[in-house]
Amino acid sequence: MLCITGAEAMYADLGHFNARAVVLSFCGCVYPCLIVTYMGQASYVLAHPESYTNPFWISVPAGGAFWVMLVIATAASVVASQALISGVFSILRQVSVPLNGFACFQLTRTFSALNNAHQ
Repeated sequence: MLCITGAEAMYADLGHFNARAVVLSFCGCVYPCLIVTYMGQASYVLAHPESYTNPFWISVPAGGAFWVMLVIATAASVVASQALISGVFSILRQVSVPLNGFACFQLTRTFSALNNAHQ
């Protein structure tokens, strides 16, 4: 799931940054970090074959490090889900307006509606 949302976030960022900046950041930062992470998990599984089902959480030391990793993983999943939601809206807007590929939809912002109701 995170691979899909990460790829979606990368392509959604093309609207904010140019293609060269996205490629440079992916090749210079994201890809090497993923390779090091997967190599670390693979080496842990080779050293501890019984942990093949869930190597990430099993390899985190017990105690304070576990809770720090839990907070970081939760924040990463929130960011990834928000990127997926904004990417889907961006794709729907790009497809539905010029091509009439989907039925029209209306985006309702509930925060401003609630704000106006209390005034």
